[in-house]
Amino acid sequence: RLVWKKLMFDWEYPNVGIPIMSTNSDFHDVYFLDMRFQKPGEEPPVIRIDNELDNAFYYVASSLSDFLLLLPFLIF
Repeated sequence: RLVWKKLMFDWEYPNVGIPIMSTNSDFHDVYFLDMRFQKPGEEPPVIRIDNELDNAFYYVASSLSDFLLLLPFLIF
């Protein structure tokens, strides 16, 4: 947990939720559970934030379970 906090601080990622994994781009892209608009009882969506493009947000999946189903098809 402390490693992620340091990385988020060092890379200046926005505080949008819980980082779940990075791509193989040395932390230039990180996948997050997006907690910004989280409602009780609902799963948060998964987004990817591209640090190289001014922290651009990309919607990836509507939930963690949907994201896990997509993993074999994502390009890292």
